[in-house]
Amino acid sequence: MFCAEKEHFNYLRNIQLANITVKKHEKISNTLNEASHFGKLARLLYKIHIDPENDLQSELAPDQYYEQQKNRWETSWAGDDFNPIWKSSQIPPVLQRAIAEGWFPNSAAVLDIGCGDGEISRSLAEQNFEVLGIDYSASAVKRARETNENSSLKLSFSTADVTRLPPPQKLFDALIDIGCFHVIPKVFANKYKESIYSWSKPGARFLLQCNTEIGPHHNKPTEEERRNWWIAYILKTFEDAFHIEKIDKTNFYFSTERETNIPIPAIAAWMIRR
Repeated sequence: MFCAEKEHFNYLRNIQLANITVKKHEKISNTLNEASHFGKLARLLYKIHIDPENDLQSELAPDQYYEQQKNRWETSWAGDDFNPIWKSSQIPPVLQRAIAEGWFPNSAAVLDIGCGDGEISRSLAEQNFEVLGIDYSASAVKRARETNENSSLKLSFSTADVTRLPPPQKLFDALIDIGCFHVIPKVFANKYKESIYSWSKPGARFLLQCNTEIGPHHNKPTEEERRNWWIAYILKTFEDAFHIEKIDKTNFYFSTERETNIPIPAIAAWMIRR
């Protein structure tokens, strides 16, 4: 790693640790705009966390913090020009693999947790799965419904908060979370687990993908250490309710106006409900 690139990346981590927002530090974003490829990666991570999680805040006032986070996402999705960098019309590689290997039962009823505007949900429905996409942003769900209103697929969308609201009216054969759990404060992790456990059939498959570059592990200086932190966190949270078959290294792929398919380190946990 080049010296300047490493400096930008470390600076990003210090900003996250201090819980400094983009609004107050636009000049930092401008500096990162001129950085090299790794600087661009740091900028992407920075943009994801407009208001990085502050563990102390989420533990002392979890409900207030959670509502602030929720309102921020609602405001973002309500904007006509909101086009998140992680948005993709393609099924993520790890999910493609789960389908190709038959890990998800054919024609399974699938719950897509944190569906956003429903692109992954639609891709699954096009492969003969019956899909319900849920998101706690009503604006995201509205966009997903409008985009798919003329579809004849087995595809529906609902506003639901995986940590707060009652479960859907049916149980699911398979569940996916491609980028939701990793932004949920730790104090709500058990509630998340209890919800998806109660929404799934015994033996249901659960595929969870998390961005390992984010989260309350700012004292972990290497990618491997941050990945190991996430593996331990997933095991601690889920292993009493789900059999964890394996946890793989993978990537998210982000795109900007100038560059596409930028890999962001991630892990995928393959789980089966007990």
